[in-house]
Amino acid sequence: MVNHKKNMQKQLNELITKLIQLVKERKPLKKISGCFAIVMLVCLALVNESSAASFTALDYPGAIFTAATDINSGGDICGVFIDTSGVFHGFLLSAGNLTPLSVPGAAFTAALGINRQGDIVGKFSRTYPDPLGGNGKDMHGFLFHAGNYSVIDVPGTAWTRAIGINAAGDVVGTCSDVNNGKEHGFLYRQGSFAIIDVPGAIETGTWKINDFGEIAGRFRSGGNEKYHIFQLFKNVITVLNDFPGAAQTAPTAFCGFHSGQNDLGEIVSVYSDGSGNSTLSVSFNETSMERTHGFLESEGSYTPIDYPSAVGTVAWGINNDGVIAGAYQDNNGRIHGFVRTP
Repeated sequence: MVNHKKNMQKQLNELITKLIQLVKERKPLKKISGCFAIVMLVCLALVNESSAASFTALDYPGAIFTAATDINSGGDICGVFIDTSGVFHGFLLSAGNLTPLSVPGAAFTAALGINRQGDIVGKFSRTYPDPLGGNGKDMHGFLFHAGNYSVIDVPGTAWTRAIGINAAGDVVGTCSDVNNGKEHGFLYRQGSFAIIDVPGAIETGTWKINDFGEIAGRFRSGGNEKYHIFQLFKNVITVLNDFPGAAQTAPTAFCGFHSGQNDLGEIVSVYSDGSGNSTLSVSFNETSMERTHGFLESEGSYTPIDYPSAVGTVAWGINNDGVIAGAYQDNNGRIHGFVRTP
């Protein structure tokens, strides 16, 4: 498996320059909902957590809450922390150095995705200190590039969250209709927005886009139906199987805004086992990770990810070496970030 990943990584590195040039030559996109071929992923296997994997806790100094939300191919990590005043900030951990990230004038900032160059995307609000405050009103996406912040807002929508970015600068995320609140995925490329909807879904969200342009996200078809994870590549949607035996795969709140995908197409996310707060519909600063588990999906096989002795674990980012970033809740109710090395 390690040799396979190294060979894949070598091929990826050789193709990155060509990929970026191809993306730069593409024309602006129009709305791309309702025109996909849909494939159901039928292979399924459950693999036990590897005993060789190691976990390292990550806490921003002085913070009362820390979560690692993504990790790039160089090992740079972005995330979120809450200071002692209860204010949310983003952060970047690079070469052992921690840098706080706050959009100027924002009441809260959350860094959610990072690419191989270190560009970061996320969400912020100018008026609500809680990410879920105001039911998403005054929610905007942002891009942090070369030390500068720029706003990403899908035109004509109630709110925007920028969640993933690839090496070409393509950004994906989630937005909401002004009138009915329906959520859509979106792709932002070279100044143009494309709305992404899984056909027949009442809700679609996009999380990450890798350097090949493969997009990962979640959707559901009815108000009482479970969420399902999908991947979109070259206008073909592949629907993944739900985690075996899970009460909910990719549930709301702790996973609704985050999950990870690397250039190998591997996905990390979260599932609930049916006990405790299985819907995860409460806000970030409440005790809401009980009975949740992270998982890795790779070529149809699922590996559960649980931080040792944790009450709950979520996995949000994965790089091409299989290093995973996420968060866990300890027995005292405190939430910490973590890095898992295979």
